[in-house]
This record gives sequence, structure tokens and C-alpha cells, in this order.
Amino acid sequence: QGITLDSARADTAGYFILSVPDTGNYQLSLSPVQAWGGINSFDALRAMQHFAQMIPPLEGLVFSAADVNATGIVNATDALRIQKRFVGLDSTFLIPDWLSQPRVVHLQSDTFLTLKALCAGDVDQSYTP
Repeated sequence: QGITLDSARADTAGYFILSVPDTGNYQLSLSPVQAWGGINSFDALRAMQHFAQMIPPLEGLVFSAADVNATGIVNATDALRIQKRFVGLDSTFLIPDWLSQPRVVHLQSDTFLTLKALCAGDVDQSYTP
């Protein structure tokens, strides 16, 4: 538990191979190496619309990406921080530039998975590096 058994770098198509000792449940996490990006004023708007309950609630990884000040809620402060970073008034958030949610998966031979990572502040999930 808590031991790294393997790591892999994805190819240009996003595929990777892990070698695990046995079939079983493993926790996977991502560490993207691509540059942060993809935010604009629309992302700030979506954060504000979530706060004002004008859209369905943000959930999961998108909620985490919108909560750029790491308070556990998404509100006008997050929208402002997203906008400030977009226009260059801020260079960082209080969360990492890339987020992924660790997943516990059952691995056996030839297991195909879809894993997601999202840039901090990219509430509309538009960034494709």
C-alpha cells in the first residue's frame, strides 16, 4: 500500500503500458507533463454560473478544477482568480496546474482504461494539448 509499482509515459496517442505483478486492484494517478493552458473568460463565467446556480452543479474533476483557491467550494473568488490568470495578473493558482483523480481499477492482462486529467481553471474542459 502506497508503494509505486510502476510508472509509464504515454505515447503521442495517449497509450501506455504498465507492468503489475498480479491481477488485482491498483490505484492509478496521472502526472501530465504538458504545459498548463486552456482557460479563458468563459471558464470564469462557468465558475460564476455554478456559484449562482444558473447551470447544473459542477462535479468531480471539473469541480476540482474550478476550485482554484482550494476552499472546497466554487464561488466568485474562484471566477475572479481564473479571470486574473487568463489576463496575466496572476501566474499560479493554489492548486496544481494539472489535476487528475486517482482511480482504483482492476487490472489484468490487456486492460484498457480511460483516465482523465484537467488543467486547473479549465472549467469548460476545452484544453487539448
